[in-house]
Amino acid sequence: VARAGTRADVISAAGVSAAGAYEVANPPAVSGTVDVYFVDEAGNALAQQIKPLGEVSQSWKFVVATDLPHTEVAVSLPDLSQVPHDLSVTLVDEDAERSMYMRTTAQYVFKTGVSGAVRHFRLEVAPRSGDNLVLSAASAQQAGAGVVVTYTVSQPCQVNVDVLNIAGRVVRRLTSNAAAGAGVNSATWNLRSDGGSTVPAGVYLVRIRATAENGQRVEAVAQVNVAR
Repeated sequence: VARAGTRADVISAAGVSAAGAYEVANPPAVSGTVDVYFVDEAGNALAQQIKPLGEVSQSWKFVVATDLPHTEVAVSLPDLSQVPHDLSVTLVDEDAERSMYMRTTAQYVFKTGVSGAVRHFRLEVAPRSGDNLVLSAASAQQAGAGVVVTYTVSQPCQVNVDVLNIAGRVVRRLTSNAAAGAGVNSATWNLRSDGGSTVPAGVYLVRIRATAENGQRVEAVAQVNVAR
């Protein structure tokens, strides 16, 4: 799906089928809107491109085109429910040379120029590789008048660390989009809320959310018992 302002193209589909391949030609473009179409090896524009089931890894080339000037265009994959969980889904902006992990990225946004834009993309579905972001060994331990939070990430990323009460409400944000390097990282909590007041004794949850450069997101939760 591509949305540009109040316009959208929601009929494009890529996939695989045990029944074999089939293609649906793309209808003619209309001025003042946005168009998404796949491109086959012969250069034909397709609204739907279904490939035969068999290959574990598959890719589709597609174009997002619009004549709307200076407009934000959002590209999204609204339904990945039929894609097996052991496969990664990556959106590649070939013109900007950017890759986004679409399992955890709601949409990819680019802005058109004075004459609109014709943007070239590639959708890749493949087995998960070893370069996926992994968040592990999350722990939170009270040390004197504070709590030390430690966690390990497999690659550089941005991290949000929040302290929640047992009801799931945020008590304190420890880091916001902080840079974390590959390996062991840490954050500290002085046992105060965002408002500056001392929190009561009890059980708290520390939620760690990490985001890689390609948009992949992972999360871990550690529990700590605050004593007074």
